[in-house]
Amino acid sequence: MKSDFIGMSAPVNKSELKELLKETPETLATNVKLTDTDRSFSTVDMWNLRKRQRTTLQMRRWLN
Repeated sequence: MKSDFIGMSAPVNKSELKELLKETPETLATNVKLTDTDRSFSTVDMWNLRKRQRTTLQMRRWLN
């Protein structure tokens, strides 16, 4: 098994490397309003979860 990767990517010069590694300050989104914070896990959510699990299981059986 070969482990060399010659020609896989273009060389990066020092100025490009410096630009890529430059740290940017983090900004906080203070104007974002969260919605549906009081929503709880309901019966419909459980039904959808089980439905997705069933279809995934059927797909796995079909592929094997």
